[in-house]
Amino acid sequence: MKLIRLETDSNQGEFETDFSEDITISADSQIALHSISAELDLADLEINSSNNIIKYKLGSDPEVLVTLTNKQYTKQTIHELFNDIQQKLNDSLDGSTKNNGTITFFCNNNSGFISFGNDRNKMQDFDKPGTPGYSAGSKQQTFVGCAVTGNTASTNKGQQIFSCGSTTNVITNTRYFYQSNVFAKGSSIFRTKVSRFTNTNTGLGDNGFRMCLLDIDPSSLNGGEIPEGNIVSSIEFQRPADKYKFKTVNDTTQQVSLINPVAGTIGQNNVKRDNNDFMQIAQIGNQLQCTIFQDTQNTPSILGTGDIPRNADGSRKDLYPVVILFGGGNNVAITDYRCSTSQPVIVNPTVGELGTTLGGYPGGFIKIYNSNSKDFQLTIPNSGLYEAFGFKDFGVTGGVLTNTGIHMDISAKTPFHMTSLSDAIIVDMVNMELDSYDSIQKGHRNILNVIALSDNQTNINYELRNLVFIDMKNKNPRLLRHIKARLLRHDLTPLPTRGKSSLVLLIK
Repeated sequence: MKLIRLETDSNQGEFETDFSEDITISADSQIALHSISAELDLADLEINSSNNIIKYKLGSDPEVLVTLTNKQYTKQTIHELFNDIQQKLNDSLDGSTKNNGTITFFCNNNSGFISFGNDRNKMQDFDKPGTPGYSAGSKQQTFVGCAVTGNTASTNKGQQIFSCGSTTNVITNTRYFYQSNVFAKGSSIFRTKVSRFTNTNTGLGDNGFRMCLLDIDPSSLNGGEIPEGNIVSSIEFQRPADKYKFKTVNDTTQQVSLINPVAGTIGQNNVKRDNNDFMQIAQIGNQLQCTIFQDTQNTPSILGTGDIPRNADGSRKDLYPVVILFGGGNNVAITDYRCSTSQPVIVNPTVGELGTTLGGYPGGFIKIYNSNSKDFQLTIPNSGLYEAFGFKDFGVTGGVLTNTGIHMDISAKTPFHMTSLSDAIIVDMVNMELDSYDSIQKGHRNILNVIALSDNQTNINYELRNLVFIDMKNKNPRLLRHIKARLLRHDLTPLPTRGKSSLVLLIK
C-alpha cells in the first residue's frame, strides 16, 4: 500500500509533481482518492482588457468591434454581464444603413444556456401590418380625439386622411393616435411624410402634425392630454412656409430648425407626394436622431440628436410612437408611415415590409434594406470567455460562431458556468490510465472520483470513509516518477481554485 500526497498552488486546480525517486507500481494495482483539500475561487468571472472584446458581422457589412464594460461578476450579478453585452451590441447598430436596419440584438441565459442573436422587427403600418390600404376594423392604432377618415385613390395606397374631430383649430396635444407596441430597442426607425395638407396661413401652429416618442404608455393617460415632459423626441410639420420643429432627449421644449419643408404642391385637391420630405426618428447607435430627407438634397438633414433614455440598470427605456394632429377638420394627410416595433417580429418579410426604397432620392439613403437571410457571424476572441459561455464544444475554433436566417439565434452547447454553480467536481488522473468511463465524452476517461458540491460551497475538505479503488490497467509492474492530476467541473472544464490545494492518493 502506498500513500501519495500532491500539492499545488495552480489557480486552475492542476497538480503536477516530479518525485526525486521512482515509485514502484505493482502489476494490476488499484488506486483510490483518500482525501482532498481545496478552496474554490468565487471571483467567478472578470471582464478586463484581456477578454472585453467581442465582434460581429452581418452579411457583407464590415466587421463591428464591441468593447464590454470592465467589471467583476458574481453569481448574483452575472445577469448584468448579459445586459451589458446586449446593450453594447444594440448601441453599435446604425439603423439607417446596410444590413442592420430594423434589427434588435439579444443576449440571454435561458435555462442556463447562453444565447446570442437578433430579431428582425416589422416596419409596421399605422393601419394594418403589411397592407398599406385602409380597411375598416383593421387599424392597429388607438385614436384619441381624432380619426382616420379614409384614403385617397388606389394609386396612392398608404396615404391616409386624418381629422381632428373638431371644426375649430386645435393646437394642444389632445388629438393623437398611437402604436399598440413598444418602439423596438435596436436599430429602430419611425418615419412618415406629408402627402396632402390644407394651409390656413394663420401662422398660429394650428395645422399639421407632430410625430413623437413618449417615455410613458399613452394608454395610461386614459385619453388625456400628452404631457410635454413625456415627449422625449419629436419632429413637427406645420405648413410649407414654416420651418420644421424638433425635440431631442436633451431639450425641454421644441426647437425651431433651420430647414424649410420642400414639397410639391400640397393642396387639398392637388396631391403631389412623390417628392415630398420624409421625417424620421431613428435609433442610431446609442442616440435618437431626428432627420429630414429632402428630394433636393443628396444627404440627409439632421435636425438634432440625443442619448437614448435609459433605465437605472442601463437598459433602454420603453418608448411609444405617437402622432399628434393639429388644426380642424380633415386638414392633413400623411403617407409611407412606418414604425419598427418590438412586436410582431417578422417571420417571412415581404418587400412591402423590408427592403423597400421609400421615394426616389439621390444616393439611396432613404432605403430600408432587405434582410430576408443574412449571414450572422459572432466572434469571441478570448478562449476563457468563449469556454465560460459554453461554446467550447460548438464544433468550431477560434471563438467564431455563425448562423443564417431571419431570426439569428446561436445557443451554447453546454451551460454557462461559474465556480459556485458546479454541482460536482471530478478528480481526473491525466497520465494514469484507469478503468473508468464518462458519459459526456461517451467513452474511456481517467476519472478517479466525483465529489458532490452545494451551490454555496466555497471550500472542499473531504476525506473518504469508504475508499473506492479503481483498476490502474497495468498488466506489468511500472516505475512512476511523474504524476499529473487535475480538478474539473461537471462539464470537464477547469475548476478555478485559490491558494494551496492538496490531494492524497492511495495505491495498492
